[in-house]
Amino acid sequence: ERNREFQAEPERLVPFVQAGNLVQLTAASIVGGFGRHVQEVAHLMLSMRLAHLVASDAHSPSRRPPGLSEARKVVESLLSASEAEEIFERRPREILLGNVVTLPDPDTRRAARKKRWWFF
Repeated sequence: ERNREFQAEPERLVPFVQAGNLVQLTAASIVGGFGRHVQEVAHLMLSMRLAHLVASDAHSPSRRPPGLSEARKVVESLLSASEAEEIFERRPREILLGNVVTLPDPDTRRAARKKRWWFF
């Protein structure tokens, strides 16, 4: 969500995801901690099923707190409680156990509706 190439074209992640790669977002990106543009890209990636995990990227309780609870609420509102559980609990658990993680198919229909970003 913070990579300029994927910000411009999130659908570029589709072949990577179809090959079985997991994509992780930062909780702060989901809740707007890195600005509106990054937040919108993170939301688009979630809605396109191109993001599979959320990390805290916590540096300290005050400087960059975890924010996972707030991010989970946003993911639940964007997707569903069940999908949020996959992202925040089931997939991380499966990774820790060394199990294969099943991913949803990317929803490329959402890419056609994404905003175009212009930088001056």
